[in-house]
Amino acid sequence: DPDATGGNDVTYNNLHYLTTEGTGQGRIYDFFRNRTATSWDRHCIYSDNLGETWIYGGRLTGQNNATVRPYTKYADNGSNRIYFITTEGNGGTNIWAGYVEAGKIYRMNGTVSDTNLFDNFAQPVSNLTSVMLSGTVMNGASMQALWSSDLALDASGNPVATFRANANGSGNDRRHMYARWDGTQWHVSQAAFAGAVPAGITGTTSLDILDPNDPSTIYFSSNVNPAANTPILSAADGLQHFEMFQGHTTDGGVTWSYTQLTSDSSTDNFRPTAVKWDAGHSMVLWLRGKLNTWTDYNVAIVGLILQNEVQDKLTYVDAAPGNTSRADGLPFTPTSGTGDGSGGDNQWHRRTDASLGNAGTLYTAGESSPFVEDVPALKTSIPGVAAGTYDLFVHYWSPVNSNWRLQAALDYDGDGSITDEQMTAFERQGTQASHAGEFAAGVVTEESIRRLYRGYVGRTTIAAGESLEVFVDSLPLASATSSATRTWYDGVAYRRVITMSDALQAAQPAVRIDGNGHPACTFTSLPGFKYSVRRSLDLTPDNWVVVSESSVWPAEQRNTITDTSINAGPGGNGPSAVFYQLVIQ
Repeated sequence: DPDATGGNDVTYNNLHYLTTEGTGQGRIYDFFRNRTATSWDRHCIYSDNLGETWIYGGRLTGQNNATVRPYTKYADNGSNRIYFITTEGNGGTNIWAGYVEAGKIYRMNGTVSDTNLFDNFAQPVSNLTSVMLSGTVMNGASMQALWSSDLALDASGNPVATFRANANGSGNDRRHMYARWDGTQWHVSQAAFAGAVPAGITGTTSLDILDPNDPSTIYFSSNVNPAANTPILSAADGLQHFEMFQGHTTDGGVTWSYTQLTSDSSTDNFRPTAVKWDAGHSMVLWLRGKLNTWTDYNVAIVGLILQNEVQDKLTYVDAAPGNTSRADGLPFTPTSGTGDGSGGDNQWHRRTDASLGNAGTLYTAGESSPFVEDVPALKTSIPGVAAGTYDLFVHYWSPVNSNWRLQAALDYDGDGSITDEQMTAFERQGTQASHAGEFAAGVVTEESIRRLYRGYVGRTTIAAGESLEVFVDSLPLASATSSATRTWYDGVAYRRVITMSDALQAAQPAVRIDGNGHPACTFTSLPGFKYSVRRSLDLTPDNWVVVSESSVWPAEQRNTITDTSINAGPGGNGPSAVFYQLVIQ
């Protein structure tokens, strides 16, 4: 754009691909905020050759005010239309909506707001359709300082939006709002209480995100109970922190149910984003740490994969001399004893303080000056595990006010130097605290001044006779002046992952006639799945009758379900044909 000036001209890029536009390869739009001498408006560029070259398009918003910055969210139908919601500025104002189609900007009712997207003129956003106006009273409160959060399309192709509101204008009572367009009008409701921003903090904003696979589900942060607006206090430190939640509605936003995704955190969780996947998987990522202002932060990116599978509780394996060795095969000769290890000798220290950790053994590094020792990578092996797919976790200790750390991986091919490995780094601020209830057997997860933390190392599949292996290393800094970044490696944990595909392959259903002339249906069940045997005489979809339906099966076993209502034996009254179906959930 020839009007662009200054060093911060372009930010907030949003790419959208429409298959019916362009010159045969579709058109990619990039909508972005552009700083000019007179505004911070939203503009666009486009490419008709899949990104090889770009052409300046035009201006989407026409605030023409150098002191305000519209905040805009977008969603497209993949073919011919891009919806958007926006504020007037960065202070949190009203929420407006429209869409782009065939080079024009439309209000939600289909009337034209701007006849030409591809010029440097645009209407103010107040010329669009209002989603909600600041000052609207809802649930007895005046909703003000509205701030757009997310936009997605539902199964009918209609937009669904989320945004934040301050109840009665107070930052001490923020609300997550939910809006859906039914083709004629917007329906707005409160999705959850969002809590308050702590004193002196301006950057930890209570934003939310829609699940792109299912916009009836949202992910959001709150430091209060999302239904009752009562404070959430962490068992880790007794303080109020922002935790991550999943919210779900089955009636268009009128009522909500909630699942808490993080708990008892020692720092804040906020600003989520969700990844578009498929019907069986969802991924939500967020920031964990402290965001005081947009230039003052110390955060890690963390997340969860939510998928249709069954997972056992964690089986913990303490790292000890019998299962832990140097990763490079060289002799492992750690120092040992109670108390801190010697700093700077580049050796692990095996602490044998009976009151610390699990089984009275910890492998430690960087405990005393100069705090930057480069210890060799370790390998902890777990033999005797059944063939299958497993998730693996590394466990370490840290005080809640320090960032003790380590790194781990499923593979290792280096010489022991931390610079050679592609390991995943974990520090207290970016990993979950472990809870005793997550484990199949008793595990110590809390001490007087420390907690046990876990890092997800990855997923692996092993054959019969193979061992699970986790490679672990310290994560020293180039320089350090205290032991606030030390490593206390305690052990690893694993859990078997059983997918629907596993259950289908294992089932091997069969039908035979038993000695009494009754059909006997046999199948193999896996733990965590529900099985139903159903009967039909003619395969008509509506004529299946449940013969037997289980609760969730506790173990892998072969099962027999006998249908005593059918007698196919000599002199029996059996039908000419009978069909059976095994349904797995």
